[in-house]
Amino acid sequence: RTNAPLIVPISEAMFGGRPADWPSHFVLTECIFLRSAAVEELEAGLRGFVEEARREGAPVVLMAFSSMPIPRGDILELAMKMIEECRVRPRLIALMGPHVDEACGAKITERADGLRRKGLLWEAGGAPFGKLLPLMDCIIMHGGLGTTAESLRAAVPCMVTGVLLMDQRCVRPVVGCGLCRGLTGLGGGGGEGVCSGKGGAEVQSGVPTGERAISAVSFEGASD
Repeated sequence: RTNAPLIVPISEAMFGGRPADWPSHFVLTECIFLRSAAVEELEAGLRGFVEEARREGAPVVLMAFSSMPIPRGDILELAMKMIEECRVRPRLIALMGPHVDEACGAKITERADGLRRKGLLWEAGGAPFGKLLPLMDCIIMHGGLGTTAESLRAAVPCMVTGVLLMDQRCVRPVVGCGLCRGLTGLGGGGGEGVCSGKGGAEVQSGVPTGERAISAVSFEGASD
């Protein structure tokens, strides 16, 4: 109504082109990557968790749904299922966002505590994506603008969840405009995939500067 400029911080190529019905005051720019000195370092414990996984030759999987309304208990159950049922046990980092302090049932809490003590699970509210994502072997995310952009830049295999509110509006155009290739399996420590196949992200030629590849990962170690 006011014709005020609306800045959309995402590359037009990544968005799949400018929608034909957008008015002229909607402006696509580029993705925002926070890389200043003001960005916090990775927490020492989290970095140690990743380094220990590397020493053991175990893949590290990140599960991050940001502000999506997913209860902490549900996230923990998904994380524990992957840790316990995949043929090669991944180390799982679960970023809870605003749900980090939510109470869970006694059984879930007990199981999660046991996996944390074994060094298989790390739980936190958040972490600087620009420093964490390049260290991962796989990223499970909801497909929001920030995580999608950082995952493209990190060129790490990704698994995007089913539709949660509207946050796959970024991922579908990315897949459709040729910025990614499918990937089955996940490599960890140079060995067998977490669940099946061999790992390794594929980067397609001709990708615009600063944008790498986002890949779909098929998890077959967990039950259907």
